[in-house]
Amino acid sequence: RPDRLAALCRAMTAVFFPVTWTLSRLRFVRYVNRFFPVCATHDRALTVGQQYAWTLLDTFDWYSPRYEIAQDHETVAALLAEAGLTGIDSAEGIARARRP
Repeated sequence: RPDRLAALCRAMTAVFFPVTWTLSRLRFVRYVNRFFPVCATHDRALTVGQQYAWTLLDTFDWYSPRYEIAQDHETVAALLAEAGLTGIDSAEGIARARRP
């Protein structure tokens, strides 16, 4: 149920976010974050609070869909460009377009 999943995601994020945030600052070691049960995305352009919220929401999204078709960030960047958006950049786990 979504309410139980949300509670589980909040608990896991509270436990694992500080660890993944710390590891994300260490070159080469940051790749260990893939093995934690949360979807830890640490974009340095975001505040720590935003990173926490993003991790929580992505973790919920990660566990909640019945069917999911994961997309490569390069594929998503190409789709954004095809849609006419500009200022596109992408990296592992993220693809975005800047506001005009």
